[in-house]
Amino acid sequence: MTAIRQNIQIEAPVSRVWPLFDIRKWPEISKIYTAVSINTKIVRLKTTAEIISRFSLMKIHYAVMISAWLENEKLAYNRFDGPLPGHSEWILSKIENGTRIDFRNDFLHNLGSGLQQEIAENMQNFLQDLKRFAEE
Repeated sequence: MTAIRQNIQIEAPVSRVWPLFDIRKWPEISKIYTAVSINTKIVRLKTTAEIISRFSLMKIHYAVMISAWLENEKLAYNRFDGPLPGHSEWILSKIENGTRIDFRNDFLHNLGSGLQQEIAENMQNFLQDLKRFAEE
């Protein structure tokens, strides 16, 4: 198993950052996500989604099921039906000048160092996209 962690501090309150965790909005926020469709009218615990994201020069298709949805605190989902199964988690914390996001991706398989580096860069790029949107 491989775990990759990234974090970022955003100069905006959690109440402004949290709405960006409606995964249906991700294609508007970041070029990493090209499509997201969910099986419910709102994102909530046990919602399933089909996601298409960019990785390197490829588009990756996978499914997720929301495993944690704590408003203004945490989003987590299990990834399946794709090439990198595992678990993704975002924890939002209130800090003095805004919000800290801790982002963790766990993978069921051991990943090589090159792939780990590429995933870490993608994670950081997504966090930067969230920051840009939240601080506008």
